[in-house]
Amino acid sequence: GGVGKTTLVARVYMDQMVISHFSCCAWITVSKSNTVDDLLKKILKELHRERKEQITLDFDSMDYRTLVENLRLHLAHRRYLIILDDVWQADVWTDISYALYANNCRSRVVITTRVQDVSSLAGEERIVRVNPLPDEMAWDLFCKKAFPREEGNICPQNLTQWARKMMDKCDGLPLAL
Repeated sequence: GGVGKTTLVARVYMDQMVISHFSCCAWITVSKSNTVDDLLKKILKELHRERKEQITLDFDSMDYRTLVENLRLHLAHRRYLIILDDVWQADVWTDISYALYANNCRSRVVITTRVQDVSSLAGEERIVRVNPLPDEMAWDLFCKKAFPREEGNICPQNLTQWARKMMDKCDGLPLAL
């Protein structure tokens, strides 16, 4: 982790021009411990919250089948964007995809993951790989963050050797820099 997958997707998700193309959106952070039922509940709650709709149903008491029915009903005829952030297990997508209504409205589901088995489910042509920064860009970012008060964010000469060693340990990962 740390190459900026979540940050990149968040910038797109927060862009009003992007969001204006969808009638409903949901951002779900998936943890290793979430069950499929938990994720479906999170998606339903987020879709209602995002649309400022009052939740009149008790999602917490619903079983898998009822959750799927409610989600499919909610998404029918709507162009939706759902972000599943930090997915660790391939079966999460397999189990949830059934509930996400294929309504021919050009809806989108974006998954961020560091697990090859998860990303391969999307098909090779749909995978966007985010790589660590090249050395020069990593150095520029490091200096910008480490030396914000220096003119031009330039590393002071007496710290260059130490700063380069620190930057190298970050392996080009923007979040580490």
